[in-house]
Amino acid sequence: RDNPVAPRYARRVGRGSAVATGVLDDVVITGGTGAVGLQFARRLAGLGARRIVLLSRNGIEGNRVDELPLGVEIVAPRCDLTDIPRVRDVAAEFGGQGASLIVHAAATATIAAGSALTGAAAQATFTAKLAGIENVLAAWPVRPDARILLCSSVSGLWGGHGHAARTAANRLLDVMAERLRSEGRRCTAVRWGLWPGAGIIDADEITRVERSGLRAMAPDRAVDTALQDFRGDPLVFSADAQRLALFLGTDPDTGTGREATHAAQHRDAGPPADAEHHDTGAAVRIALAAVLKLADTTGLDLDASLLDLGVDSLLALDLRKKLKKTTGRSVPLATLLGGVTATELIEHLERPEKETFSRD
Repeated sequence: RDNPVAPRYARRVGRGSAVATGVLDDVVITGGTGAVGLQFARRLAGLGARRIVLLSRNGIEGNRVDELPLGVEIVAPRCDLTDIPRVRDVAAEFGGQGASLIVHAAATATIAAGSALTGAAAQATFTAKLAGIENVLAAWPVRPDARILLCSSVSGLWGGHGHAARTAANRLLDVMAERLRSEGRRCTAVRWGLWPGAGIIDADEITRVERSGLRAMAPDRAVDTALQDFRGDPLVFSADAQRLALFLGTDPDTGTGREATHAAQHRDAGPPADAEHHDTGAAVRIALAAVLKLADTTGLDLDASLLDLGVDSLLALDLRKKLKKTTGRSVPLATLLGGVTATELIEHLERPEKETFSRD
């Protein structure tokens, strides 16, 4: 959808141009039998890939191979990317003349609040996202002009409730892309939005993510976009631009932060005439009770994060409006959705307005 805010987050792209000669000669896809890996395999086969190696821990069933277009050689050895000897053996057997394109789509993640995220779950996320591709690049023969596409995520930039490990892993993957480029490799970390269907995140989490404004991408167009040449690491996503702008706290008409716009227009203005001047704690409790549809605030845990209380992106918009009306203060959505507790929110609102909101 056309909207002036969109270029602030990503360059608008058209249909993919023709893929450079030789790029699709010998393709390697990690996480090749996962949802994203198979989307890449289907599209690359359709674009004329000659040979595709799908690396995954469990291999692929014959009927899944039959779903891919005819005319392309498909190889799908079982390969745990964290098992270095196995990666070396598979590379020796199937490496051929060297990969012309490596797509790193292997990933796993546990979506959970920080207090519920275990060390083992975090380690699994980092291992799949980072260690696996390091092992492949160390063992697999690669052509000098080969392209490397690392499947990162917008979560590495924007974060998300319950996505702490995933966010950190993707951010480190972006750093890896920069390092590989500094070493002379043609590497791009594509920071994806939402892919169609359940993969790393389940249906319930997809619904929650969609509330931010992100929408499922058209797979073929997403892959075509990733195959274009980028100087840096692009954000590739589909979204309702207006809703995403609200979620990110940006004015859709100017592309500037809403708080900056508000300050410029109302620098000398006090609270609105209808603002209720009762104590801040009561204002926050009443607003939370209203958006969460609570009969009273007796059992409201003010030391729990707003996210844990059930305030998602849509409810945060409503809460923000209510707090503006009752206190005369504008609270950034990033604050409401960034893990702040009700107690911290009250403390923020009681500070002088010139002080910025932050997590102490």
